[in-house]
Amino acid sequence: MKKKILLALGGLAAAILLSLPYLLFREQLQKAPALGYGGILISCLISNAAIMLPTSSTLIVLTASLTLNPFLCILAGGIGAGIGEQVAYLCGRIGLAWSEEYDSRLPKNKVIAWLEKNATLTVFLFALSPLPFDLIGLLAGARKMKWPLFAVAAVSGKVIKFTISVLAVRYLLPVYLDLLPGNLGDMIRGRLEAIGFTGS
Repeated sequence: MKKKILLALGGLAAAILLSLPYLLFREQLQKAPALGYGGILISCLISNAAIMLPTSSTLIVLTASLTLNPFLCILAGGIGAGIGEQVAYLCGRIGLAWSEEYDSRLPKNKVIAWLEKNATLTVFLFALSPLPFDLIGLLAGARKMKWPLFAVAAVSGKVIKFTISVLAVRYLLPVYLDLLPGNLGDMIRGRLEAIGFTGS
């Protein structure tokens, strides 16, 4: 239990560190956007290449979208995250990083049966959701899923996930802030505007 908490805290700390440049160096990155988008791609790649470390590439993309073009952030983040997820697939393919511990975390018969019948859809849904993608990546590699299908499904799922997240924060968050009691909504809005968030 303690190990899981430490891993979660470590993953969150890593995501925050990778996101900070987009808040601290906003003006510089706006003058050199190619550097910013390249940074998103690399940060999301690193975040998703860390097998079993629960980092958040979504946080990186959301933070970067406050400084740069949101849709280019989504695209760069989706490609980087999708490439990073290939590490789990390759480890599964060559038989590394798979153990009984991971087996015990999956309802094996159901997941394997579903993966074998709907491989591309399964990878896409795991990439789209907060489900543990590393596990399905390892399993897809171990089951010899065709790599091009895995890569396309992983990138597509991540791009759509980031699109939903960015749109929800930019267009739905301001609506919910108006529903908060008292001055709480205005106070949160003021904090967000201080870091460059203006909403819809």
